[in-house]
Amino acid sequence: MSHLKIDVFNHIFPKPFFDRLQATIVNRGAIKRWLNIPFLHDVDVRFRMLEEFGPDYRQILSLSAPPIEAINPDPQITRDLARLANDSQAVNRVYASYDRLTAEHVRAAARKYFVRSGRTVVTLAHKPDTAGAGR
Repeated sequence: MSHLKIDVFNHIFPKPFFDRLQATIVNRGAIKRWLNIPFLHDVDVRFRMLEEFGPDYRQILSLSAPPIEAINPDPQITRDLARLANDSQAVNRVYASYDRLTAEHVRAAARKYFVRSGRTVVTLAHKPDTAGAGR
């Protein structure tokens, strides 16, 4: 059995959100960068990239920066962007792909990665103040 890999630091702009973002963002420089990262806003490109890693690779997606309220000072635009981000079928497609994830996948990943050799132990202790001792 191969081990499931879950990548938790991934971002996406669902297409309807990204289209609206391009029309309303105040900082146009960021858009130029994002247009050159197609898997950030094109779900089909994202899925092709995921397929390259095989069926045991998953991503947990979140909306990419900047925070919605920093995109444009207009509160109505902020609300519209939030609605688009939450209602997007693109994100629903990604999450639907996780239906194959089972409890056994999670247990197998835990057995592989949560092992003694990979553990870090930190001990915190109070160091008494000895500078004033004996006064």
